[in-house]
Amino acid sequence: MKKDNHISSKLLKRQIRKYLGSVDEIPDGIFPLLQAIDQSYGHYDSDRELLERAMDLSSEELSTTNKRLREELQLQTQVVEKLKNNLSKIQIHDADWDSNDLFKVAEFISLEIEKRKEAEKALRYSRQAYKTLVETAPDIIYRVNADGYFTYVNPIGFELSGYTEDEVYNMRYIDVVRDDYKKRVGAFYIKQVRDQRESTYLEFPMANKRNREIWIGQKVQLIYKDGKYDGILAIARDITEFRRIREDLKKAKVEAEASSKAKEAFLANMSHEIRTPMNAIIGMSRLLKQTDINNEQAKYLNAISSSSSNLIVLINDILDLSKIESGKLELEQLGFSLSDLLDSLFYAQKLLADQKGIEFHYTVDSEIPNALFGDPYRLNQILTNLINNAIKFTPKGRVELSVKLVNAKKKTNIIEFSVKDTGIGISRENLNSIFDAFSQADTSITRKFGGTGLGLAITRHLVSIMDGELDVQSTAGVGTVFKVRLPLKKADKIEVKVEEKLESDLLDLEGLSLLIVEDNRINRLLAFTLLDKWGVNYDWSENGKDAIEKLANKKFDIILMDMQMPVMDGLEATRYIRNELHLDIPIIALTANAFKDDADKCLQSGMNDVITKPFEPSILYNKILKQIYQQI
Repeated sequence: MKKDNHISSKLLKRQIRKYLGSVDEIPDGIFPLLQAIDQSYGHYDSDRELLERAMDLSSEELSTTNKRLREELQLQTQVVEKLKNNLSKIQIHDADWDSNDLFKVAEFISLEIEKRKEAEKALRYSRQAYKTLVETAPDIIYRVNADGYFTYVNPIGFELSGYTEDEVYNMRYIDVVRDDYKKRVGAFYIKQVRDQRESTYLEFPMANKRNREIWIGQKVQLIYKDGKYDGILAIARDITEFRRIREDLKKAKVEAEASSKAKEAFLANMSHEIRTPMNAIIGMSRLLKQTDINNEQAKYLNAISSSSSNLIVLINDILDLSKIESGKLELEQLGFSLSDLLDSLFYAQKLLADQKGIEFHYTVDSEIPNALFGDPYRLNQILTNLINNAIKFTPKGRVELSVKLVNAKKKTNIIEFSVKDTGIGISRENLNSIFDAFSQADTSITRKFGGTGLGLAITRHLVSIMDGELDVQSTAGVGTVFKVRLPLKKADKIEVKVEEKLESDLLDLEGLSLLIVEDNRINRLLAFTLLDKWGVNYDWSENGKDAIEKLANKKFDIILMDMQMPVMDGLEATRYIRNELHLDIPIIALTANAFKDDADKCLQSGMNDVITKPFEPSILYNKILKQIYQQI
């Protein structure tokens, strides 16, 4: 047996030849071992070949896998980028999630999808609610395209117009405007579009199938799409009833204003017609008192004077109340002396208190500045009303006026005027009614003490107009306290001064040349009597035209001018004297018109002063003397 053929491993053969010589020479004892080694070499070579083949195959597969992974990574990157772009379009940016982790991206998108589903659900609900709201709205809601055609109208629009859906959606908005309003409505909305006015309101009558008078008030909003005008959205309301009510209110307002003017004219005429004869009655009574009369005649004259004065007070109260109710009472704003006002008030009221045998005195807080800014005339009226009431309803005892500083600020002082009496008092149940016009606490009071019940009503209104407060505390059978708190500013100067008393032996009216212009014969007689007593030379005219003729031919020192006269009234005559005759002669108005407007008209016409009838002779005397004295 040739041993060389039984050894297949070339490497083993080389090793045997190197160390043992020929393969055939190998001893038989070790040949089986060498055969086993040869088999091991064969297995090794086979395994090596397999390993080499496996390695060759793995390298190829790894290259393929890497290539595939690179392609997948590139595709993933493209998907992520595309996902970013798509998400950014719906306002989701990569800052909101980890763009490198697709699992997190998928989780985030899943949550976003759920949110969007909820939002879409809420939106569908909102749209349905909005649609229900629009469809059931009591107002017409409609939309018109850029060509003026209706594109949507809610059900009430069809109901009011009487047109069907098919009819409406083939109509322009101008077709539902009444013919006589088409031109102005069309022009209105053309101008709105041209001027790009975002929102407008317009009222117009609507054309409808039922031929009913339907007025529409609508608000129109312009609609733009991509920056271009795309139509209008309008909300229109049936204002037919509203317009009727509005017109009724306008008519009622006109009627009320006419009624108010008629009332004012009536009161003015009533005041004038009553004051004119009252001037003669009171004046003649005063003159008669100065003659030799017995006690019984004096008693009758006192009754006439008292009744006349009460009637004048009533007229003044009615006029004041009328001005207050019509809102035409204007407050003066003047610097005045508080001490002068209180002194004058005290002496006037002290006479009334003395006649009843009751005490009357006043006290003033020394902290109150003397120079105040406000309406001294209305303040005097308030205090006069309260003190008059206190004296009237106090059979015995005393009346006190106290003036206190309640709150002092830099410019404004809160001053409290308190009038306290020991009179009959007011029961608790009647306290609320004493400020009502033409009302008194008890009807028996009117019978016993007289009065109209206007004084406190006027006082309350005056205090309110002056931004003050009025409070009353009273106990029946014990007395009453009225407290008035008024804000009065400090004044820089005093503008209202006490009327100077100019009568003296050095200043008198004797020898004065005076023209009296008065159409009432009795009032002329009263004036003649007074002027005779004062030694005045006078002439008279019964109207303005006659007075102008006298002035053209004769010189006078002063004129007493009535306002209301036939032919030519006092205002027209005064303007003629100033503008045509160019005379600067002093003119004093003697008028029965008691409104402030009337006094203003007198002064504006060129008169120098005004006296309201009935007047005190001493006041007329001083006013004449003052005008003459100023001319010297």
